[in-house]
Amino acid sequence: MTAISGRHNDFASHNIIAHKGQIRVIDFSMFDHGSTAYDPCNFWLELEMLKCDWTYSAPLLSRMQAQFLQSYGAIQPHDPAFHLARVRYSLNRLLTAIGDENLTRLDTIYRRRSALLSYNWLVWFAEKYAQ
Repeated sequence: MTAISGRHNDFASHNIIAHKGQIRVIDFSMFDHGSTAYDPCNFWLELEMLKCDWTYSAPLLSRMQAQFLQSYGAIQPHDPAFHLARVRYSLNRLLTAIGDENLTRLDTIYRRRSALLSYNWLVWFAEKYAQ
């Protein structure tokens, strides 16, 4: 069973500010209560999705993911709670992609790649745990 607590619910790089060695999280407009796995999973997956954008360094993002999880300390990608949070995240990505009618956005290719990554992971997850 996963623990329940308050969660940011949009814990991603665009809501984190670093200044003079201090880190602050901003924008709690989506705050609610739920699985403690959701915020770290969401942040880790946001970094994973950035690997779909050629302007980011995949090795650097992988190191950032590893350091984040080591520092966070409460969850790892192989944990069942992380998998459940990733299912929710991946479904949200796919639903966003399906509903995105604005094909002129500059990040359309990135958004399609991240949706495909989410879809492929969901297929893998379903096949692995269908037994």
